[in-house]
Amino acid sequence: IYTLADGSLSFFTHPDVDVLEFFTSTKWIPSGGDPTFGVLPLLSGTTLIAGWATLIAAPLGIAAALFLSEFAGKRLRSIGKPLIEILAGIPSIVYGFFALMVISPLFREYFGASYFNAASAIVVIAIMMLPIIISISDDAMNAVPQYLRETSLGLGATRWETATKAVMPAASSGIIASVLLGLARAIGETMVVLLVAGSIAQFTFNPLNEVMTMSAYIAKVATGDIPPGPAVSAAFAVGLLLFVITYLINVVAARVVLQIKNQGILATAKTAKKQNIVIRGFHRTKSGLRTLRYRLSALLHGTGETSLRRRYLKQRVGVTLIGGSILVAALFLAVLLADIISRGFDGLSLTLVTSYPSRFPSKAGIFPAIMGSVYLMLLTLLFAAPLGVGAAIYLNEFARDTRFTRFLRRIIQNLAGVPSIVFGLMGLTIFVRIFGLGYSLLAGSLILTIMALPIIVVSAEEALKSVPNDFREAAGG
Repeated sequence: IYTLADGSLSFFTHPDVDVLEFFTSTKWIPSGGDPTFGVLPLLSGTTLIAGWATLIAAPLGIAAALFLSEFAGKRLRSIGKPLIEILAGIPSIVYGFFALMVISPLFREYFGASYFNAASAIVVIAIMMLPIIISISDDAMNAVPQYLRETSLGLGATRWETATKAVMPAASSGIIASVLLGLARAIGETMVVLLVAGSIAQFTFNPLNEVMTMSAYIAKVATGDIPPGPAVSAAFAVGLLLFVITYLINVVAARVVLQIKNQGILATAKTAKKQNIVIRGFHRTKSGLRTLRYRLSALLHGTGETSLRRRYLKQRVGVTLIGGSILVAALFLAVLLADIISRGFDGLSLTLVTSYPSRFPSKAGIFPAIMGSVYLMLLTLLFAAPLGVGAAIYLNEFARDTRFTRFLRRIIQNLAGVPSIVFGLMGLTIFVRIFGLGYSLLAGSLILTIMALPIIVVSAEEALKSVPNDFREAAGG
């Protein structure tokens, strides 16, 4: 915040900058004799790509998580989970190159899109969001107590009704958190939009047009593509606005989750009072009483053989549809790997991975880059793992539900929405210059640690929620 605020102050106090124009103008011309700084074109490009990507990824990701958690067998789950992890491990630069070389030509040929277009970025970023949504939603659904499923099935509900009426509402907070983290990933993505979406800032919501996002402009400033002046300090103002937007999204989402929980508690209390139902173990779980109320209502109104067949037909159709969401991820991964292998297989050799850079192509290699990546990964893991797991243990096992802990959770989620290029600016200011670490693996690993913390904390906390309370009570006793 300090880094962004300091740079933004120098931008807004510049004589060529009008604060009102910054928030209301639809023209972004940062360079030239008469610069105009209207952030709306950058904001529209960011909203266009992140919004459509979320609309695609959220239903696919939640459906895939529901299938893996409630319907997939052990063998299918053992295949599906690693498949999702492979998608999560592919660098964003690879996604961007694939979008530029494979997806973008399809939109140009069949839909008349421009060479650089937002549609290609939307498709690829939606796929990049899937691992986050699937993984965290799956952990949240697995954290739902097993007795809730057993009671629902015992009351006559089908597996599909149990999954959608009991499990998903009980895991709603984790599912919403997964979508938020995915949205934050889409808002903060830099490399894909930089390669695919283009560099023309225009106020449009047509995905076939070329657009520039807020993170893409920051990247251009950081790489030296923007001449010195207010256009450079404008990147800090854009980054600060992006930070505020993601923070507000998380605040609203946190209130939605809290409202869902409170409404569930009130609704179940009223239902129990009206129907005089007293069931131990369900007074803390809104979904259990919702399922109970649903099944009792069905029993009171009567269900015939035709209705039973319809319910099981609905289950078969539903399971087939959500199972197909896994195939979408598998198909994209297969096409991506096939394209990468076909383009790069001929260039693979032992010299490439064991030699140093050289002006002779036959002797050139990337061994230093490989070792640098390994060292950077190990240092980041060394710092991020204890911090992330420790924070998750504190939030789940020791912290009370107070304003402070809710603020901590919002900050953790908000960190995931900060573009990587903003972290780079922060690292350059703090670790490289103020702390004097210079351009080093240590400085890079510290920045990557901060970037990795949100995913580690949220995933670890959802995993801790899946541990039965009986274990804690037995240990405490």
